[in-house]
Amino acid sequence: MSQTKKGHIVKQIELKKSAKTKTTLKLLVVDDSVFSLNVYKDVFEKRGHEVDLAIDGSACLDRYNFEMIKNSSISNKPPYDMVVLDYEMPGLKGDVVAQRILNINPNQKITIISSWEIEKMQKEFSSLADFVEIVEKGTPLEAIISKFERCYGSQRPKLSN
Repeated sequence: MSQTKKGHIVKQIELKKSAKTKTTLKLLVVDDSVFSLNVYKDVFEKRGHEVDLAIDGSACLDRYNFEMIKNSSISNKPPYDMVVLDYEMPGLKGDVVAQRILNINPNQKITIISSWEIEKMQKEFSSLADFVEIVEKGTPLEAIISKFERCYGSQRPKLSN
């Protein structure tokens, strides 16, 4: 067998192996814009991640509590790898929702997406800096999800397709 043919076969086997085991993140995305929610869902699911959606802070907390109860046998493990919150929402704003989620489970990782100045937001969230990351609205979603995959992907089990 020629060297090129062997190399091609080895490459095919490597591609099949990597396709069978991939890290799947579980995300809860909260935004008052249905359009934005659908964009998040499409982008994240195309990358193979599980996505739950909520249209506002109250719906987010309801969903979060439901998942906590459903996973109650796993002590202190957050039900989501990441909760992604819009900051400006009617009713409960992102900071209030983040604080309530952290009161339920202090181990939960949260990203707040905001059109406010990042430095101003970081000052506002300085007490939550270890748990909450601020991302500027307009940051490409591919960049955000790549960061999640790098930071939190190793904590999730590998799932077979």
